Amino acid sequence: MSVLVIGGKGYIGSHIVSLLQSCLVLDIDTCDITDKDALDMYFNRYCDDVEYVIHLAGLKSVPESIRNPELYHEVNVIGTSNIINVMKKYRINNILFSSSATVYATDTSEDDLLHANNPYGQSKIDAEELIKNSGLNYAILRYFNPIGSLPELPENYNSPNLFPSCCRALINDVVLNVYGDCTRDYVFVVDLARFHILIIDQGFKNLIINFGTGEGTKTSEFIRMFENSNNVIMNKKLNPSRDGDKPSCIANVTKFKSLYPNFLFTKKDRWFVNYNK
Repeated sequence: MSVLVIGGKGYIGSHIVSLLQSCLVLDIDTCDITDKDALDMYFNRYCDDVEYVIHLAGLKSVPESIRNPELYHEVNVIGTSNIINVMKKYRINNILFSSSATVYATDTSEDDLLHANNPYGQSKIDAEELIKNSGLNYAILRYFNPIGSLPELPENYNSPNLFPSCCRALINDVVLNVYGDCTRDYVFVVDLARFHILIIDQGFKNLIINFGTGEGTKTSEFIRMFENSNNVIMNKKLNPSRDGDKPSCIANVTKFKSLYPNFLFTKKDRWFVNYNK
């Protein structure tokens, strides 16, 4: 079995690659998914034995998507269309797609009506529809909020997300900008990587599933846990919530628990390592 990880040098992708015994890695420095010809050349050259494609490539900032919705459509939707077409051309039938909790309006059951309140979420809905109508065998994983990292794979501190923002503020001794007090369902990124390997090993058939714990953590609580873990009190500036941010987003995990009752999540006290360097 051979696996191609598209976006394999990114935050989540690098953790998946670290757990796979062997795989091909395609990233932006190798091939731009919006370039159909380059993508075709890559598959023609390297993907003879590939059976599974893990598609993680894309843009993922809600504020940026509001500023530049056309870019998000081009990369996340047109890029996904290009991947589907080249997979079908080279008869690779299995795709795992990284979707997002932003596809949900309010309720978060996999059967609920999808409705995004920002262009990033809409681009994920559009990409999902392309995959569901492609004829490929798919697993669509709706991630909630991956955080943390393996020691050898540090998080991207330039990301605007909460956890890297905490790390960046602590390491550089600068003010932490806090936007609202939203409730989110956080998951350890290593657990998310393990789940990709699990469903490939066990097999899947047109699966759509949330990946979250089903438990919510407020921003203020999250920051307190981070401070306690690192034995610091951070200088914080409270700001209003950003455009497109939902007050609360927690995974409905009924389906997950039914299909994967023995999957164990990492406990909250293991999320944080000592970043006070």
